[in-house]
Amino acid sequence: MSENKQEPKNEGGGNPGFKPGGGPKGKRPFNFYWIYAIIGLILISVNLFSWGPSLKPISPGEFQAYIERQEVR
Repeated sequence: MSENKQEPKNEGGGNPGFKPGGGPKGKRPFNFYWIYAIIGLILISVNLFSWGPSLKPISPGEFQAYIERQEVR
C-alpha cells in the first residue's frame, strides 16, 4: 500500500514561486495606460507651472492711464 502513495512533484524544480504557464510571482506586465498617465501629468504640470513671466511690466504713466479709465480698482 505504501508503494502507491507518491509525493506530488513540484514542476518548478524546487522554486515555490513558480506558476506553470506564468512568469515570476508578483511581476506584472507593462500596462500602456501608464503612458497615458505620464502624458496627462506632463500636460497638467505645464498648465499649472508657467515657464514664462506672467506679468507684463508697465510704466507708471501707463498705470495712471489705467486708473483714469477705471481699469484698475
